[in-house]
Amino acid sequence: MFDYITAPVWYNMIRSRHGSQAEGEAGEGGEGGEAGEAEGEEGAEGGDSLCVREAASRGALPAAPLLAAALRLHADLGDVQTAAVVCLALHDHRNDLFPYIDESLQEQWLLGYIELLQRHKLWNVATEVIRCAWLSSVWSISQQSTTVTACCGRCGRRTRPRAACDACARAELCAVCHQAVRGLFAWCQGCAHGGHLRHMRAWAARHHLCPAGCGHACQFG
Repeated sequence: MFDYITAPVWYNMIRSRHGSQAEGEAGEGGEGGEAGEAEGEEGAEGGDSLCVREAASRGALPAAPLLAAALRLHADLGDVQTAAVVCLALHDHRNDLFPYIDESLQEQWLLGYIELLQRHKLWNVATEVIRCAWLSSVWSISQQSTTVTACCGRCGRRTRPRAACDACARAELCAVCHQAVRGLFAWCQGCAHGGHLRHMRAWAARHHLCPAGCGHACQFG
């Protein structure tokens, strides 16, 4: 069910069920019970089994223990995405859940979701999650261990600093002069072809396509 509804709708559904149960218990012996029965009859006639309240954004989250238990269940089943996304989407109501969810568990959900996004190469989404995180141990990730990795222009594999590609066993050649590059190297981030800095600057001043002949419209600098 949770694959087809958003976090706010899920929250309203749980809040509505919790509120209906509380109203039914409070009105069993008096007028409250009659009012609860009347509301039940109206709901049956209208065919709506759930009531999404308009004032859901006001006040504390009465179903916080139930929602926290549901999120822990999802996480235990390996679905850290639901647990992390719901916590991110609740915004102001997020604080209502914290008494029922340890901070270490919150951090585990967020880091697990970020790792999942990075595995699928969704770098921009992972960055947004890091920026929106409420834990300093998570949002501080964007301020450390930031690196740029170079890859081989022929096979695409990661290369070591100041070393030839381990797979191709060849030094990087300039796409203009076809000689090994031993100084400053400029490359296109779109096709990964490049060469000597001065050669690539001169080429880009007169041409728009890649000098390697791949047909890519390179942009240097």
